[in-house]
Amino acid sequence: MAAFGGDEINAVVVDVGSWNVKAGYAGEDVPKAVFPGAVGVLEGDGDVEMADENAAARSGGVTRHAKGGKTYLSGDNGAMFARPAMDVRTPFGPDGSIEDWDALEAIYRHIFADKLAVGAKDAPVMIAEPSDLPAASRQKLVEIMFETFQVPAVFLSKNHTLSMFATAKSSALVVDVGHQHAVCAAVHDGYVLQKTIVRNPVAGALLSELAHKVVTSATGNEVRPRYTFTRKQGASGDWTVEDADTTGITKSFHAYHTARVCGDIKEAVCKLSESKFTADELASHGSVKYELPDGQTIEIDGQRFAVPEVLFDPSLAKCVEGGEAELSRLLGPGRAAQGLAASVKECIDRCDVDIMRDMWGSVTVCGGTSLFTSMRDRLETQLTETAPVNMVTSKVRVHCPANDVERIYSTWIGGSILSSLGSFQQMWMSKQEYEEHGSGLIQRKAP
Repeated sequence: MAAFGGDEINAVVVDVGSWNVKAGYAGEDVPKAVFPGAVGVLEGDGDVEMADENAAARSGGVTRHAKGGKTYLSGDNGAMFARPAMDVRTPFGPDGSIEDWDALEAIYRHIFADKLAVGAKDAPVMIAEPSDLPAASRQKLVEIMFETFQVPAVFLSKNHTLSMFATAKSSALVVDVGHQHAVCAAVHDGYVLQKTIVRNPVAGALLSELAHKVVTSATGNEVRPRYTFTRKQGASGDWTVEDADTTGITKSFHAYHTARVCGDIKEAVCKLSESKFTADELASHGSVKYELPDGQTIEIDGQRFAVPEVLFDPSLAKCVEGGEAELSRLLGPGRAAQGLAASVKECIDRCDVDIMRDMWGSVTVCGGTSLFTSMRDRLETQLTETAPVNMVTSKVRVHCPANDVERIYSTWIGGSILSSLGSFQQMWMSKQEYEEHGSGLIQRKAP
């Protein structure tokens, strides 16, 4: 096939996460566009008039796309403004698999129609995929790229492989602590070892919900998302809060915006202790003040340390009122919770004996929920305590990217690096190859 990329055509790199979408051009340091991964869905054509169901309309940071009797609103403002009867969805199911393909298509439409200065037909697309994405889903993704968007070429690369490339390594145990899951996988010579993948739901979304419960316990009231009220400043300078009209607002919209507020609270006040935190220490940590969106100021006590500690010791969910019940609901029946270090150890235990030592000595942490201060040191300490005796001489080593941007966008950055290499340009799966061999070819082109 003809080579793509290089100086003539700049590839597009896309990483669709459960919370945010990252998109941009190969060879750049950071993504050009970052926007919410949630999509608004209205029954019927809503307020969009379109001549054909495959047409997309843009306005105000929103790409509107009608398909199958529904209107999908994607982009910065797609799910951000309250609209009666609008559901909010992401493409991913509770287990991290792609469930809503129409929502995923809407996200890609926004990328090509609004975010990038290149049409889908004009550039090859590097897609960061979940490392455990089934073959059938991989092939469907390829079909959408070629049939719906008419891209000239595509390549799928696993999240953990790309995050590893971003750190200039060829082998590592990558721990991606994201919104929906913390996923560990061993990468050896550039390939994810599928049998080692451990997906743990104790991640960012759970911490946000625990922060939610901390606030409701402190105030005796539910958290008020920004769409539920308006604030007005009087002549005296005082602010008043008035209820907004929320008629017809769906549960999914309310839950999404509550989670956004609680995510802000989590990031602002929750701290990961430098050493192991126990329930007995709750009273020893002073309170901090936080102003909620409606102007109410609350005080949050030692529970702000208990919330992120759940990443390492899920049993500490008991420190938050209703926390144990939330953890049980998230895990589902019959599944026991395990902390981050336990997930890493399980991942290494699934490796072949001859690479175990290398994995213990090359643990790489990334993802938005890994940004807590002390994350690297805490994980390294716990892993050292749980490592086999014969690993002590080689030392357990945990690496984190140098700055927060590299840690949050490590998957996208790895895709940018890989797809800009001259030696990679023969790896693309072209439209011609797709037409000749079908979508199943991706299993050989990008195993």
